[in-house]
Amino acid sequence: MTKEDYKNELLVSLRQKKGVTQESLAESIDVTRFTIIRAEKGEAASWKLLQSFATYYDIPISELLRASESAQIAA
Repeated sequence: MTKEDYKNELLVSLRQKKGVTQESLAESIDVTRFTIIRAEKGEAASWKLLQSFATYYDIPISELLRASESAQIAA
């Protein structure tokens, strides 16, 4: 998925609110720190990675997806 598909700025905010480093987050969801950096910059995120974020932060995956933002505006 590209930056246009998910809210990368939300990923940064969630991690900072939880008070974890990129390194500890990466270890928790079994990816590299580089993967976290790329996702937070909006460079790339797979569906599996977004699912891992949603599970880790205990939020619905729809909160990470831009499509849900558009749907809320239209409603």
